[in-house]
Parts: sequence; structure tokens; C-alpha cells
Amino acid sequence: MFTDVVTVQVRAGHGGRGSASFRAQPFEPLGGPDGGNGGAGGDVVFEATRDLDDLTSLAGRHRLAANPGQAGAGGRKEGRRAADLVVRVPVGTAVYDESGELVADLARDGERAIVAHGGAGGGGNVHRVSSINRTPTAAGPGEPGEERELRLELRLPAGIALLGQPNAGKSTLLSALTAARPKIAAYPHTTLRPELGVMFSDGGEPVTIVEIPSPRFLRHLERVRLVVLVVEATDRSGAKELEAMAGDRPTLTVHTKADLLPGSPRRKGIWVSAETGVGVEKLRQALFAAYQGAPAPAAGRPGPARVRLAPSVRGSAISVARRQWGLEVVGAPVARLLERYDLDTPAGFDRFQVALDRMGVSAALEEAGVRPGETVRIGDDEFEYQP
Repeated sequence: MFTDVVTVQVRAGHGGRGSASFRAQPFEPLGGPDGGNGGAGGDVVFEATRDLDDLTSLAGRHRLAANPGQAGAGGRKEGRRAADLVVRVPVGTAVYDESGELVADLARDGERAIVAHGGAGGGGNVHRVSSINRTPTAAGPGEPGEERELRLELRLPAGIALLGQPNAGKSTLLSALTAARPKIAAYPHTTLRPELGVMFSDGGEPVTIVEIPSPRFLRHLERVRLVVLVVEATDRSGAKELEAMAGDRPTLTVHTKADLLPGSPRRKGIWVSAETGVGVEKLRQALFAAYQGAPAPAAGRPGPARVRLAPSVRGSAISVARRQWGLEVVGAPVARLLERYDLDTPAGFDRFQVALDRMGVSAALEEAGVRPGETVRIGDDEFEYQP
């Protein structure tokens, strides 16, 4: 079964935890902190390859997760960075996020795109030494890896597309112009998936041709420069419906099965019989001339690259809302503090308190009328307010 659209959940690796250790060696009982940093989590990377022709390999993999970074250790040993998770996709794959914004367009063989960034490793206590805290006992937890849902859509990288009604002779025409051997039979809907073939000019210049078997696969017209409207010789309705499907792309009308109407008046377009070979060479020359004169389609451009910034102390969007059970502090910068500090250790909790004061959370709580002993919720964690 040909798969050209899949939805996957990707998650980059979390950063490794920093180490809170102290140097211990003979004749030096009060060794200083020597905990190393944790390693960064692995990224999730999509790589385009010509070895795949559809997205079937991802159809059953709904979740792709990279490995976390290694934790730091004593002796200033830093944790190892996790290896990236490289996922191979066919050339021509476009990647969209939850909002429908283009994340990456992998149109060339070997092209790569990072679709989820790994979290940074937590800082060891050797890097937390300050003038007022010479022996820090807390280390930073690693940052969580980026997690998002992505929609992958394959658009085959072809220069010319064959578009026509069922049983119009598209597969036969493709086999006459190229070395492709699609399934051919005397009944409609024989071809169930897009078929590719390569046509060569007299000078050896190649151009890829894709057969569009049904309107379901019209997305594969996005990269083509020329659409060939394949109309059966006995079809009097012409190519108006096909022109609407082609949109504003350059078109060339070809009437197939010309041997069925010998000597009859012929409508506008090129007449061929792939069965007998009549007109095939003339069509090949016309296709190359029209292809070279057609403009290249506009390439999709990913949105602006997202930059991972550290939380800002000043100017952060923080709000305090009163609830029946107490007060709730809302804001992405405050939520990130919960991930940065280890609240299970007294030193980590003290640093968390200082960060809240610097961020203006304590002042905002007092302005909201917080009372001693009242519950304050930040994210999923609850605290008892004490002035």
C-alpha cells in the first residue's frame, strides 16, 4: 500500500542531570565541589533519501523518541551527549507542525532537518560556586526535550505529471516514454499508486515523469513544472475537468489511443498511440520543449527558525489568579523554573525562592492579597506561602 501522509509524535531526549558531589581524597577532608554537567539530549532529525519511495516505514511508528543525555559525575566528569535519532524519509517529504506551518521541505537527497531539539544538560555544582555560596549542594536537572506532533506529506520530486481520467492510457504512455513498467490492463483504476519513470532527451538530459492515478494524489503536482492532460481519443468532453485539477500550472494536451479513430477529424493537441508507437517520438520532443520553457514551481519555505532562549528575568508575562483553594501563578517562565531547580534539596529550594523574588512573583502574590499559610500553585506543584 502506498502511503504519502502520516502523523507522528516526536520527542527529543531530555538533558542529563548534573552532579552534586565534592572532592574526596586523602589529606584533604574539605574538598570543594566537583560535580560535572549532564549531557544534552539527542535531537530528532529527518533525513531525505532516494532509497525510500513512500512513508510506509513510518505508518506504524506513531511515536519517535530520542535518548536522554547521560548524567554528570564527580571529578568534574560531564555526561555524554545522547546520539541523535535520525529518521529516514523519502525525497520530497514536507513536514508540518500542529498549526500547519511548514517546518522542513526535504527536496534533495541527503538533506537533513532537526525537527525536535534535545534538552540541555543540567549544571553540576562545580559551576554553581559563588561569592556567597562556596559549597553548593544542589545540581541542576536536565531540561526536557522538545516534543511536538508533526504531519509528513510526500510530494514526489517529478518534473512532468501525467493527469487523466481512469483508463485514459496514462500507464501505457508512461511505459512508452520511459523504462517504467506499471501494471497495465483493459479496465479502469488499474494503477493504485503514483508511478515514476525517467525520460531522456536526445542529449541524454533526464526528466522524471509521475503518473497521477486519481484525484487523491493531486498533492504530487506541487513540484512539477508541466502537467500533461491525457485525454482518450473517444472522449468528447475534452480536458476542461483536468485543467481545473492542474490549476495554474503549464499544461500540454495529449490524445491517446489514436489508432481507435483512424482518419477522423482531430481536436487540438498531440495525438499518439502508445500501442503502435505512432506520435510517441513527436510527443517526447514536445514534452522536452514545453518542460524547458515552463517556470520552476515556487519552493515551499519553512517558517522562521525557532531560537531556544533562556527565560528572561525582566519583562516576563506572569499572572496571579485567585481560586477557591488559593492562588495560582501562571506563566511559562515560572513553569521553567520548576524544571531548572531541584526542589527536593534545601539548596535547590532556596535558589528557587530567590529566582521567584527576582522574577517578581513574590511581589505579585502580595499585590493579589496572599495570606500566610495560603496555598500557592505553580504548574502541578503546590506550596504554602510564608512571608
